[in-house]
Amino acid sequence: MTLKRGLFRVHKLDGRNSAHPHFSHYIEENLWRSARTTWARGNQANDYQDYNFFTLREWLWTHLGPSKEFRYWQAHGDPNVTPANRSNNDQWCWDTEFGKQRFYVTEETLTLFNLKWM
Repeated sequence: MTLKRGLFRVHKLDGRNSAHPHFSHYIEENLWRSARTTWARGNQANDYQDYNFFTLREWLWTHLGPSKEFRYWQAHGDPNVTPANRSNNDQWCWDTEFGKQRFYVTEETLTLFNLKWM
């Protein structure tokens, strides 16, 4: 897994985001920088973005354990969900709805991310 530093941006969450009570930040690809430093356009640029997303997700999965997409992760607090279907990982999850490619992380996970990727 080799990615350049500076490919990702970190944003602090506030009350406007439904992930806010559980996570403190979200990470997304720094598309502005990628557009300036790569010659790729169109589908090729999308392929690079997907590669970066999957590479970071694999890294988080390996170092922090498995997680789920945010909408499924939210369901783990629902009392109607059986314990077998709940996510036991409260450190991170990802979101790909509506064309977003974000990782929601806790403060501790952000520290680990910063040591590796920033």
